[in-house]
Amino acid sequence: MKHPLSLTALYSAPKVGDMHFGFGLNLERFNIERFLTLVPAVDSIMPLMRDFSGIINAEIAATVDVDSSMNMELPTLDAALRLTGDSLAFINPDTYATLGKWLRFRDRADNKIKHVSVEMIVRDNVLQIFPFSFDIDRYRLGVVGYNDLDLNFDYHIAVLKSPIPFKFGVTVKGNPDKFKVRFGGAKFKEGEVAESVNVVDTARVNLLRQLEGVFRRGVRSSRFAKLDVSAPDVKRRFTERDTTLSASDSLTLIREGILREE
Repeated sequence: MKHPLSLTALYSAPKVGDMHFGFGLNLERFNIERFLTLVPAVDSIMPLMRDFSGIINAEIAATVDVDSSMNMELPTLDAALRLTGDSLAFINPDTYATLGKWLRFRDRADNKIKHVSVEMIVRDNVLQIFPFSFDIDRYRLGVVGYNDLDLNFDYHIAVLKSPIPFKFGVTVKGNPDKFKVRFGGAKFKEGEVAESVNVVDTARVNLLRQLEGVFRRGVRSSRFAKLDVSAPDVKRRFTERDTTLSASDSLTLIREGILREE
């Protein structure tokens, strides 16, 4: 029988001011709002989650330092996460309407994403999201990018399938208060989205083995190492790729009303 929540965790405090927490967490069919309450660190580093509602599955492996009040010290967080969900909806209808107007959706009221599966890691104070795709209206969109803990971001949305006869992309870079949007070619292909990173499985299994070893040796005399989240560097692999639209492709996007004529 499957359980909706499975947690393996260890708190280590060999001396005052040297406190660490490591855990492996599996959640099945959890409401997004409840999930963000349970794991507030995700809300802090990925606030976009607040714009969605629905039921998700989550797998997390993480190590982090904690303070005397047992609060996580986010700059020390190393984590690997996988989130999957079906029939997720945009909570903010204005956000969806704006996206629908830009992409000329047929149905701007149906704000459901049928299925999404995304893997991400946190290391060196940066959240990196590996390429994933989802279908919405007449489009298949792919997303890749990163943001730091101050929410300075660099994300690319590749339009992989659409009524437009070629692939194109949109890069959004900046912070929530000031950002730039640039059109260009798609920075990755469907095949790259299909590549499975599997970093969450590897990190979680390695962490659980380490924690089990601590329990066998004796918690009082043992320490555990930080999480190993070694994985391809999203920043180098995708976001630094420079692509430009041809003149004819730009004209097509202008005719379709997606790109404004300058």
